[in-house]
Amino acid sequence: YPQTAGGAASPRSLLSRQLTGRPDISAGVVRAVGETPREALVPPGWESWTYEDRPLPLGGGLFLPSPSDCARLLSAASLQGSDQVLVVGRACGYAALLACRLAGSVTVMEEDDGQRELLSQILNAPGNEEFLQKITLLGDWSLAFLPRNQSFSAIIIHGGTGNIPPVLLGLLRAPGRLAGVIRTDSGFSLVITLTRNTDGEGLRGGAEVYFPAILGW
Repeated sequence: YPQTAGGAASPRSLLSRQLTGRPDISAGVVRAVGETPREALVPPGWESWTYEDRPLPLGGGLFLPSPSDCARLLSAASLQGSDQVLVVGRACGYAALLACRLAGSVTVMEEDDGQRELLSQILNAPGNEEFLQKITLLGDWSLAFLPRNQSFSAIIIHGGTGNIPPVLLGLLRAPGRLAGVIRTDSGFSLVITLTRNTDGEGLRGGAEVYFPAILGW
């Protein structure tokens, strides 16, 4: 694991250790957590909480999901190095950066204007060339803005929703996986995975998680 200058394990690596061995979090996602800066996505004053496994407030009722919940969602997508990934949702910057470590390319559609601008600043900051080369940040929040001539081998819906919009399903190629967060009648949200193959589709449920709701879905 990475270490600080004094030889102690870094906060990022300590967090990845907490996630190691959990049955619903893949080893690849654990490695990505250990390599990806979460501190750039939190408001001033919350930096010391960055690598605690807890959601963090972003203002305006929005929050950054806990690292473990984000890791569960990414693990459900079973990302591979050749994947072309669409990440869509609210406060999804951290998930997009994690996906960048795991997949070939990542297209991001962020609902919140402030979070979209923050992610743009991160991508263009010195030293983040790897992210900038692999991530395409769309400039507007509208399902109509999605590229209709492009399909994706993996789609990640980063936020609670009552249903999966048909337009997103139309962008998923076969074979492909869609991982999302579905709100239940009991008020909880569950990670779900839809797998599409040439001979049909399969749907399975997963862990209970806590994500911001996607407005209007």
